[in-house]
Amino acid sequence: MTSVELFRSRFGQLCGFHAGGHAGYMDYGEDIVCAAISALTQAAILGLTDGLGLDVSYSIEDGDISMQLPEGLTQEQYNYAHIILDTMRLGLLSVSESQPGFLVLRDKRGSETKH
Repeated sequence: MTSVELFRSRFGQLCGFHAGGHAGYMDYGEDIVCAAISALTQAAILGLTDGLGLDVSYSIEDGDISMQLPEGLTQEQYNYAHIILDTMRLGLLSVSESQPGFLVLRDKRGSETKH
């Protein structure tokens, strides 16, 4: 099962995530649930880095991906970043609902990222 932890600021807004594990829907390399999770999380990182031009901290390794927004964003940058991250969250929620038992989403509140 893949686990995605969504990091939220102390104000409740998304500020990062970590996804890890193999969904187990199919064999490694053929797993459509893992592919969907990978596509959604990597698209969010591309939207933040290439679309918004933010210098986000991220790591992509085999079976593991994480991202954290930088501190010191303007309110406008943070608002746009939140839209991208919330769209990713909605996509992941849809995958979780359509393929129950292969993806678990968890919220972690109180991260210290400031906006």
